[in-house]
Amino acid sequence: MLIFEDIQKRKYPSIDTTLLTLLIQDYGDDVDSLLDTLNELDGDKNLDDNVLDFLKDSFPSLSSNQLNSTLINNDNNLDTTIEYLIQNEFRLSNYTTQSPSSTTSLPSNSNKKKKQQQSITPIKQFEPPTDFDWVVLDSISTSIHRQLGVSNDHLINSLKSHINSTKALTLSDALSTYLETFNHILNSTALDIFLALFSNQDIHDAKLVLQACNNRIEDAETVLHTLNHLKLSERSIDGLLEDQLNISTSNNPTKLSRAKSTPSIPSQSISTPTAWNKISKKPPKKNNQPIFPHLPQVTKDDIDSNSSNNSTNHYELYCRKMEHDFRIKRQSAIKDAGHLYYSSKSWKHGTGGIASQAKSQQARELKELADEWAVKAAKASIQSRSSLSENVVDLHYLTSQEALAVAADSVDKWWSRRPLNNNQLLKLGPLVFITGIGLHSTGKQPILFPQVARMLENQGWSIERQQSRGCILVKGR
Repeated sequence: MLIFEDIQKRKYPSIDTTLLTLLIQDYGDDVDSLLDTLNELDGDKNLDDNVLDFLKDSFPSLSSNQLNSTLINNDNNLDTTIEYLIQNEFRLSNYTTQSPSSTTSLPSNSNKKKKQQQSITPIKQFEPPTDFDWVVLDSISTSIHRQLGVSNDHLINSLKSHINSTKALTLSDALSTYLETFNHILNSTALDIFLALFSNQDIHDAKLVLQACNNRIEDAETVLHTLNHLKLSERSIDGLLEDQLNISTSNNPTKLSRAKSTPSIPSQSISTPTAWNKISKKPPKKNNQPIFPHLPQVTKDDIDSNSSNNSTNHYELYCRKMEHDFRIKRQSAIKDAGHLYYSSKSWKHGTGGIASQAKSQQARELKELADEWAVKAAKASIQSRSSLSENVVDLHYLTSQEALAVAADSVDKWWSRRPLNNNQLLKLGPLVFITGIGLHSTGKQPILFPQVARMLENQGWSIERQQSRGCILVKGR
């Protein structure tokens, strides 16, 4: 009786009480053999105790409560649990990132409030505030000082000295003047390779940048991109006024006067003014029959759309394919880890446990690679979309991770395009992120808006939240 109470304290719920009583009678006083047999029969219990650790290593983005509830709902079947988590990982991970709402239903507004919400200002009418006189020396220096092999403070002070020396000097001219101070020997082979990477590139700028980077092609590529962006953003006001004057004169051509003795064209026509014919308002039907049916048909719309976004769409499809391949490999690695885990009978112990742990590590690495390709595809998708302005970034149809990566990359590029603070350069307006107001999200609550706004504030950006419109305005640092 004492042995039975002691075994009950050890808690073997998976073994039937009747079977436990019979085993005690068979083994008698041999307690050690009895406990060994009970441990073998109750091996599944140890498996259940450690299965949560295995799922945590395989699905790090999910919480312990989600993994435990999923395992219970699938009757502690590891294979079924893994299949369910693979199919619903994205939905469950997004569910954990949503902030809990105090109310379950949206408050009802009056008709007056609805009319006020509908009268929104178009994004095209955004104008930069009056205090947008910034200089982006720190941003430019942060992005290229490592490529040049100098400190950040040294590059900033050098550019400031070049700018202060001449008032009419632009930031690109200041950067070019600073690059001329490097006396590295230029390698002709590296120059040929560098020019092959950039078509229609100014040879002088290519030589200047490559020599400053001491023939390091990757570093020179970054510096040359920065220099080209600066030159594109620097257009003087005089040049703009001249362009606008040319456009206004071309839109209002001088009217040609007709001599009084010259008859008008209608009076010279053969048909009489009374022979009117009724003109149908319906447009003529298009002839959809191809002239040469044996040849592939290409319309003008196809040519126009493919000419601008062909390369970007191909790269986006390539990135999505790579993402899909890595996710398939990751799913296979998780399933293999589950089978090895079952065969090992214990997690992190024995040969099977070590192999299962290695497979879980491989699955995590494959997930990181898939996420990287997903971010690349999202950036390519943003570039291919037609936006209202250069400073408007639409984050619709992106996941939270993709939207955060695109927002961080876009705000850095926008900040690097800031012009120099003088009277001859244009001002660049605020950067606008369109996140939506959550009409298509679970519970009608916005998901991207709070996450993107929080990330920008944590990075030190000055933003303006417009949650009713689903927009975030970045004004600077």
